[in-house]
Amino acid sequence: MTGDTIDKRGLVSMRDYLSSVPGVTLIDQGAGKNAIVIRGLSGDPQTEASSTGAYFGETSVTDLGGIGVANAAGNADIKLVDIERVEVLRGPQGTLYGSSSMGGTVRIIPAAPSLEKIEGKIATRVSQTGEEGGNNTMLQGVLNVPLIEDTLAVRGVVYQFDNSGYVKNVAASQPIAGTAITTDSFGGVAQDRDDVGNDSYKGFRLSALWHPMDDLDITLSYLQQKIEQEGTPDVELELAGDYDQRRFNTGFSGSRSESLNNDLDITNLLIEYDLGWATITNSSSLVNYDYKSEEDVTYIYTSNADFFPGRELANKPYYRPSEFNSDNMTNELRLVTQLEGPLQVSAGLYYEDIERSLQRGTFWSVNPDLEPSSGPEFIQVFDSSVSDIDIKQKAVFGEISYNITDQLTAVVGARYFDYSKNEATSLATFLDVDFLLFPSVSTPRVIDETGQTLKANLSYQVTDKLLVYGDWSEGFRLGSGVLENHLCTAAGFPQKDLNSDTTQNFELGLKSSFADNRITFNASVYQIDWEGIPVFVQPTDACSLNINAGEAKTEGVELELQTYLTENLKIDLSASYNEAKLGTDLGIFSTATKGDNLPGSADVNATFGLEYGFTVQRLDSFARIDYTYIGEYYSDFKEAGIPTGNYGLLNIKAGFVFNKIAVDLFVHNAANNDALSWVSRLQRASPLTSANRIRPRTMGINVGYQFLEPLNR
Repeated sequence: MTGDTIDKRGLVSMRDYLSSVPGVTLIDQGAGKNAIVIRGLSGDPQTEASSTGAYFGETSVTDLGGIGVANAAGNADIKLVDIERVEVLRGPQGTLYGSSSMGGTVRIIPAAPSLEKIEGKIATRVSQTGEEGGNNTMLQGVLNVPLIEDTLAVRGVVYQFDNSGYVKNVAASQPIAGTAITTDSFGGVAQDRDDVGNDSYKGFRLSALWHPMDDLDITLSYLQQKIEQEGTPDVELELAGDYDQRRFNTGFSGSRSESLNNDLDITNLLIEYDLGWATITNSSSLVNYDYKSEEDVTYIYTSNADFFPGRELANKPYYRPSEFNSDNMTNELRLVTQLEGPLQVSAGLYYEDIERSLQRGTFWSVNPDLEPSSGPEFIQVFDSSVSDIDIKQKAVFGEISYNITDQLTAVVGARYFDYSKNEATSLATFLDVDFLLFPSVSTPRVIDETGQTLKANLSYQVTDKLLVYGDWSEGFRLGSGVLENHLCTAAGFPQKDLNSDTTQNFELGLKSSFADNRITFNASVYQIDWEGIPVFVQPTDACSLNINAGEAKTEGVELELQTYLTENLKIDLSASYNEAKLGTDLGIFSTATKGDNLPGSADVNATFGLEYGFTVQRLDSFARIDYTYIGEYYSDFKEAGIPTGNYGLLNIKAGFVFNKIAVDLFVHNAANNDALSWVSRLQRASPLTSANRIRPRTMGINVGYQFLEPLNR
């Protein structure tokens, strides 16, 4: 997707474009809690490490953890401001992109500084969201300035998006059964409140390009994005209102609403040197990611008093603060040849050093009769955990391309990796104020593993406008040390370390264009074999664990068509069908059996886009309609719960350009569909069903001013 497509369709975040890509499903749980599933490769997108790689420029933003979706590739969700293009690479990309790119890779490529021109853009947006929503605003600015002609340029980007919430808290007017008294007695505060889930994205990006000699480019860039969300945009499906939830305020005295804060800093130094016969590139990145959340989890334990022997803890408000931090350092050195003749080579070295920490606890407000000196707001720990993870990985990779004939090209590639992961976790679990059921423990877990991924591709250029290809490629995802769960051990289900899981992709496809490039058509058919799948299972109410569950297979077809019926009328069509099924029984750990659908991805998705350009009163104008259909899918193997998806999303946009001013009007979700984007599966102990809905109808206007001044020569 080019920058022009991004502007014409009004694409801002991952939820705007990923669901319209064939074979891709986005799990949208609100700010900082998104998972990307490509070609059905998901055992549990709510908790597992990502099976999809994500990059911003040269920097990986894949393994940025969050609470509720583990290390999901969509957590950063960097806004599409001043973006050159977005690439979605489907199928395993393990040779060039390494771990986690076992289903595919999403790359956001920002616009680079220009040495040739002064250019800039200022834009604003005002919109309104229906139902329980409100007003939304956006401001952004872009400025590119060459400081030294042909030698040094800087480019700056700044933006702020403020979005209203569209969920309503009805905890006071519709109290949770059994908690009306505890609301006043034990520190929890129930309040009715609108605008739940409102968020703010603030960011800036600064990059400098230094071109000291003809063959050398050095680019230093820095990005910062901060996300603040007030309230959690979950709804409870048992309530009367489609957008209703019930949550206590959080904090030791019920003084705060639920919240989320997500801070991302990326620094990248890119050095490119042209040798003539090859280009050497070195990319060094530093990433700091901080995630904090506070949530009320009373609804999970509402009807679970039997689970807590000795005390009726289920009738007390529960409060869960979480903090996650990740410091990532990566360096990649690549050499790519431009040789005369049939042979080309690309090769590289990769190193990463990642340090992560996670602190999480659950607290309840305790009856003061049990602790006379504590007062009515005494807080007791229910459980707490602290995890520190250190990952070091080294890899060497390369691909060789050889033109067997003028039309036939073969490519082979390989990646060898060596990593160690050290995880230390301290866990304390309390089931009564008088005793500690399990003492605090610190169990270091270490995994050292080596492996390789391979690739082979054969392509045939039938004509200048038609290419057919066959591809075999592998992908992998790092394993993980796992803390032994005492409740599982006591129940006869000891927890083991997770080994790396792997995928093999077999694919046939074609890429073509006709009628002087006015028609392009791409198609692919594939089969992916997945082994060692890590799956979250819950064999008893007291025990939950992750295991390498065995095998799965996904098979599918993807189609894309773009055509200009006239010079001004363009049609975009795409569709995909995917079957992702478990290849083995999970045995005593789960009721999931061979043939069950993998959770978290739609079997079918399809898009239709119609764009017409015209002139009105000498104004260059356009009108565009986009319709996306997402098929049905579930959040569990047995599909016993409430389905997600099975909805259509209609977006409409029209605008014009007057001199350097662009104006457009838009309607997102024009049919005001209230479909579910995800149904939580982490509530086996609760009769309530928490879910997320897509954003209601949103209407607004964009106004932008853009200028371009070539340098005088």
